[in-house]
Amino acid sequence: MNAHTIFINAKIFTANAEQPFAQAVAIRGNRIAFVGSNADALAWRGTYTRVIDAQNNTLLPGINDAH
Repeated sequence: MNAHTIFINAKIFTANAEQPFAQAVAIRGNRIAFVGSNADALAWRGTYTRVIDAQNNTLLPGINDAH
């Protein structure tokens, strides 16, 4: 399956002790499908995938509180 959005060239904090940082993340719908290297993330690319170059900026997980 293809990702809808891929962020590449980023410093991604994963909050995972075994892999605390990554280069890229692939999103499918509203779920994270993949976290890892740029090359591996781009394997999720399809015809309509939006690829965003984060230009070495930091991506952090967010908390969404709906009340």
